[in-house]
Amino acid sequence: MNNMNEDITLLPYHCGSVECRICGLKFLPELEEDQELHQHEHLRFLRGGLPYELREFIKRAGWEAAHCEDGVQGDDARRAQEIAKRVVAYSYWTRDVSYGIPESEFEPFMAETFAFIDESIAEDEDHAHQNNDNNDNIILQKGAGIVECRICGLTFFPHLKEDTERHEHEHEHRRILCGGWPYDIREFIKRAGYEALRHKPEIEPESENRQHEIAKRAIIFARWARAVSKGIPENDLEAYMAAHFAAMDARESGDRYQIEKANQAMSRWRRYG
Repeated sequence: MNNMNEDITLLPYHCGSVECRICGLKFLPELEEDQELHQHEHLRFLRGGLPYELREFIKRAGWEAAHCEDGVQGDDARRAQEIAKRVVAYSYWTRDVSYGIPESEFEPFMAETFAFIDESIAEDEDHAHQNNDNNDNIILQKGAGIVECRICGLTFFPHLKEDTERHEHEHEHRRILCGGWPYDIREFIKRAGYEALRHKPEIEPESENRQHEIAKRAIIFARWARAVSKGIPENDLEAYMAAHFAAMDARESGDRYQIEKANQAMSRWRRYG
C-alpha cells in the first residue's frame, strides 16, 4: 500500500493506532503482526466478509425497507420488498463469511435465510412460509415457465437442459462469492448510503460523523462490487478504494482543488462503470 492510499484509507484512531476504512480493522501500523492481520482482513473482505458496522448498516436498511413494504399492494411494492429481503440475506451471508463458512454452503445457507426472512415479515401465521424445499425458498415463479433466482437475480427456464444456461447460473453465483453482487443489491445499498448522508439525525456530532463515515463506506463498497462484476483485478482493491474515498471526501469538503485532484485519480477507474 503506498502513502497516498494510507493517507486516504486509514483514519487516526487511538494512541497511535489507525482504523482501515476498507476492512474496519483497528491496528498499530508499525507492528509487523498487525500488518499481516490487516492483509488477512483485506483478503476476507475480497471474499465477502464485510466489517461489522458496514454489514449492520446494510442489514438495518434492508429490514426497514422490507417492513415498510410489507402489506403494500402492487407489483412495484412487492418487487421493492423482495430486493430488501435479498439485501438482508446478503448481510447475513457476509457475517458468516467473516466467521469462516465454506463457499460450498452458499446456496443452502441462502435458502434457509430466505425462509427465515419470509417468515419474519409475514403478516400472520396463515401467510408464514412453511415450505422446507430449499429450491422453493430461492426460486421465484415469474410465469410462462420462467423463474428468477433470489440469490443472483438471473431469470431462466429451469426445465431446459442446455448446459449453457446451467453454466451461466453457476457463473453468477461464483461471481457473487468473489464479491460481484447483483445490480439491484448494489443500487439498494448505494441509495441507503446516500440517504444516510443526507439525513441529519439529532444525535451527538461524533455519532453523526461516524454514521456518515459508515454510509460512505457502504456507497464505496457497492461501487467496488460493481467493479468486481466488470472484472477488476483483486490487487486493485486498495488503489480503487483510495480513489473513491478521496473523491467522496473532496466533494463533502467542497474544496475545488481537492475535487479536481480526486476527479483526475478517478479517471483510471471509469472503465468499471
